[in-house]
Amino acid sequence: MEIDNNVKRDEVAKLVVELMEGGKGKEIRKNVIELKNKALEACTSSCGSSMNERTDDELSEHEMPSPPRAPGGPSKKSQNCSVVRCFLFELLFFLLSSIMIRIGLFGKILCRKSSPLSDGIRCPKAETEEPPGEREPTERHSYHLVDPSPWPISGSLGALATTVGGLPVFMLWTSGAASLLCFDEYPKLLEKGLMPLKDLSYVANGYLDTVLDCIPAMPGIRLKDIPPFIRYINPGDEYITQFFCSQLDKSKSASAFFFNTFDELDCEILDASSLKFPPCYSIGPLHLLENKIVDKSLALFKCNLWKEDIECVKWLDLREPSSVIYVNFGSITVMTSQQLVEFGWGLAKSSYSFLWIIRPDLVIGESAVLPPELLDEIRGRGLLANWCPQEQVLNHSSIGGFLTHSGWNSTLESISCGVPMICWPFFGDQQPNCWMCCNKWGVSMEIDNNVTSDEVRKLVIELMKGEKGNLMRKKVVEWKNKAKEACTFPYGSSVANMKKIVHLMQTSTT
Repeated sequence: MEIDNNVKRDEVAKLVVELMEGGKGKEIRKNVIELKNKALEACTSSCGSSMNERTDDELSEHEMPSPPRAPGGPSKKSQNCSVVRCFLFELLFFLLSSIMIRIGLFGKILCRKSSPLSDGIRCPKAETEEPPGEREPTERHSYHLVDPSPWPISGSLGALATTVGGLPVFMLWTSGAASLLCFDEYPKLLEKGLMPLKDLSYVANGYLDTVLDCIPAMPGIRLKDIPPFIRYINPGDEYITQFFCSQLDKSKSASAFFFNTFDELDCEILDASSLKFPPCYSIGPLHLLENKIVDKSLALFKCNLWKEDIECVKWLDLREPSSVIYVNFGSITVMTSQQLVEFGWGLAKSSYSFLWIIRPDLVIGESAVLPPELLDEIRGRGLLANWCPQEQVLNHSSIGGFLTHSGWNSTLESISCGVPMICWPFFGDQQPNCWMCCNKWGVSMEIDNNVTSDEVRKLVIELMKGEKGNLMRKKVVEWKNKAKEACTFPYGSSVANMKKIVHLMQTSTT
């Protein structure tokens, strides 16, 4: 039954009563049970309508990329698959249902076969946590839905493929490489008594400035620079960290790890990771490798979770070189309305032109709307859009800087395009990515989590015309050139590593 768009409480009450105890409700219930049974029949065997018939030839030389859960995962996994397919293989590509729907709206599918999968994880109940013993069958469920392929390529959270059928598995870490070591050292943080935080006051009393000496290749990194869900407060929040760490332990039985980075950028991190994990290879930046594919039919897979507004590129065409600050906080970062306004006034007071991507769901619990007086202030030099073709924007000559959430895709794309950054990390791997950008690579400055318009204004001006901004610009151009070298055929380091991985796949046995 349908409720009218102009919803009224009386109508809602009547329909609820009818649904629960009325004659029409009983008829609806009978119909939906019939559909439920037909759905179950469709999925009960390989002869069901939901299981495509496949010949042995079709399954003989496939890799099976497992489903990525993080928002940036599908993009990098699809680019990896484009590159791997260019080298050798046919592909079977599996995505979570929620991601598959979004890609179906705004993307193109490269693979001959692509299938949606269940997330495979039940969230813990509000009051009680599922015992680990009850969790594992659910975690394994997705891998029982498909025939095993010779060489699964598993995503950052897809380590379970390593335990199914004894398959040789190759792990693609789609996050920043530094975050792998942060997660792996979590047990030591517990042993040292650094985690969990005692109470909420520890977030603001300077405790998070504690320097950690247990994370390899990252001297000087602080508690505030590691992924936030490692430094939890509520014991009930430990679930996600325990799950992640359990996956990392399982992933250590994989045949190899590979990362969307390049040797020059992350050599110390990769060397340290290789001592704790299977052999680690850099095969990025994947978007640069993908751009070098000669057969453009292999580069059709696009994983946009939002519809791109290409009009913003025309707006950039009218701007002077290096005169625009690009602002984008990624696919799922959220903020308060006050933080939105602080960013807005900071950009306005900087006097620089800016392109600001404001998703409809950017603000927590309400629409992302700027006050009228701020819109009047930025009129003519500030362009607001829902989404954009980011790589094209970062490559545009008018872009002089990038205000970012430090997601790994955005970070690596900015480095590859030679654009310095201002970082406002939100969650996941973004904190260690920010730390690497500011302290290791010299290409960024960080905004405090308690953002103020004055701080935004000062950092934008420093980035665009200050001495530190000029040093960052020179440094990021150096990294840009090294990224290009890594992806140069046939002898770039990432190209050579990709060939090694293909050879490992060919010589692996079940």
